Amino acid sequence: MSDYVLIIDDSKMDRFIVEKMVERSALTNTIEKFDRGHSALDFLNEKIANGEDMPMTIFLDINMPEMSGFEFLDEFEQLPETAKSQCSVVMLSSSLNEDDLQKSMSYPCVKMYCSKPITPEKLAELKERLSLSNQPVDINDPNEMGHS
Repeated sequence: MSDYVLIIDDSKMDRFIVEKMVERSALTNTIEKFDRGHSALDFLNEKIANGEDMPMTIFLDINMPEMSGFEFLDEFEQLPETAKSQCSVVMLSSSLNEDDLQKSMSYPCVKMYCSKPITPEKLAELKERLSLSNQPVDINDPNEMGHS
């Protein structure tokens, strides 16, 4: 079982925020960061080739140059099922676009959709949801997270 996460975001500041939130949440101490989807896919393919564990969680930005989060997911979905099944993808977006949410949740590997910036409270809820369920969750939907 893997004990590390991947952060894929072209924004250095957003990568830093997610990294600090993950560290504070004690989700893991091992964090790999990438500013491009292609680099992250190369990393994952190398892990697969070497028979190494995949990350437990991938925090993925939707809007990135060269390869969007959706293009990354299209490539990720081509990986072997044994590799994909080890990962839960959390989509991160600065947009509250309903189309982005619907498209994100159409990918089987995507377990959550969260607007930026991620907060300690959101990460705690994500962590709880990951441990309780494998069902997709929209972290922005108050009904999903038990809020009124």
